[in-house]
Amino acid sequence: MSGRVHADDGMTLTEMLVAMLIIGVAMTALAGSLTSSLRSLSNAERETVATATVMQLLEQRQSTSWDEAGVYEADQTGTGGTDPARWAARLDGSGKYDGMDIVTILDPPTPADRDPLVREPWFTETRQGAEFTVDVYPVWVDLSGDGVSDAKRFIAVAAWTNRFGGSRELVTVSDRSPTQSEAVSTGSGSRILQTSIVPAVVYLDEDGYVTEDVTISVLFNTGITLPKVEFEDIAYSYAHQDHFHVFGDDTTLNMTVSAPATGGGYTRATVVLPADTYRFINGTIEFEITATDGVGDPVVGSTSFVTAGGPWDEYGNTDGVEPTPDPGGYAGPVSLSTTPSVTSICVSNSQWRLTSDVTVTVSVSNLDDSNGTVNLSYPYWSQKRNNDPGAPDQVGTVSGNQTSASSPNSTWSMVMSSGSTHKFAPGESIDFTIVATREDGSSDSTTTISQTISTC
Repeated sequence: MSGRVHADDGMTLTEMLVAMLIIGVAMTALAGSLTSSLRSLSNAERETVATATVMQLLEQRQSTSWDEAGVYEADQTGTGGTDPARWAARLDGSGKYDGMDIVTILDPPTPADRDPLVREPWFTETRQGAEFTVDVYPVWVDLSGDGVSDAKRFIAVAAWTNRFGGSRELVTVSDRSPTQSEAVSTGSGSRILQTSIVPAVVYLDEDGYVTEDVTISVLFNTGITLPKVEFEDIAYSYAHQDHFHVFGDDTTLNMTVSAPATGGGYTRATVVLPADTYRFINGTIEFEITATDGVGDPVVGSTSFVTAGGPWDEYGNTDGVEPTPDPGGYAGPVSLSTTPSVTSICVSNSQWRLTSDVTVTVSVSNLDDSNGTVNLSYPYWSQKRNNDPGAPDQVGTVSGNQTSASSPNSTWSMVMSSGSTHKFAPGESIDFTIVATREDGSSDSTTTISQTISTC
């Protein structure tokens, strides 16, 4: 039987080359798709980071109080570095962003006085290996549609470079209207848009005076005339035990009118409270703002600043009603002379009684007989003791009489009558206590003087 030879199964060289070509084409397409997917994923990741960064920033701006949600004028010049120059480059020739006026806050007197709540409108930071620049533009907008700016719009522009090249920019917008408590004035037509106080916290000295100039700035949405501020400062004060009474005085100041840097038909009115001129209590000081618009109608609003460091936290009385000022200019703390005078005390040896009147005289500051009293108290013996007199066992009192007055001082005298049955032990020394008290109990002063008893 004859044999038959068969060829081995397998691929020819041609078939192998064709297969490798097909695999290469498929891998190239797959690599391109994978690269594209990675690029898209990286870009999406950076856009997510940018969105989160911007949203966090806008939330901070939304939580900022109405008067502090803006930009200092000095921050709008484009000077001082790359970031401010970048921010200013998006403004048009009139200093607006896309035709909208920037919300401007009065500059601090020095960089050290910058309010930390008024944030710079730009920053650059690195997150997840990428550098993001963010610029925020707070602008005035008319949300009510009545032609009057009544809200603030925060426009945040974030920019970054993708990992595989190419720059990206994300613009996010958030609107902010004043709450009912924040609105400084309401209604259509002329109104107050915003107030600024520099410095942010007003520090007082030990007498309650402001320690540096305080500038109050008010932004109106139209032209106005006769802007004024009215407030209550401390007219005078006096001490009483562990607290003070302070009396307020209504003060009205005219404001200076100018056009702010933002333009747009707005009007700014400014007034300066000079240092060492006005006194306040610690706390929140309210200011009433009034002006007149172009047709003669009133424009009314209010603002406030916070004071600290002074000696008074409240009026000091307990019923919440401001005390009535003292008449005659006797308004300061009551103060007794530390050296009252007393005539000699001379008693009979047989009865221990005074042989002549004893007069105690004292000078008092910030008190007269229309608003207070002066009283004398002293110890005495109820009976004569032949051997050891011991300590006095009784207390006598005498009301004082005002003998002269020249604001703010007055002179008072207290007379111990020789007709009294009070007894005084010869050779002993007694203390006279003098107490001056304002009629309403708000201030008093005490002093003592010792005198030795002699015999006549």
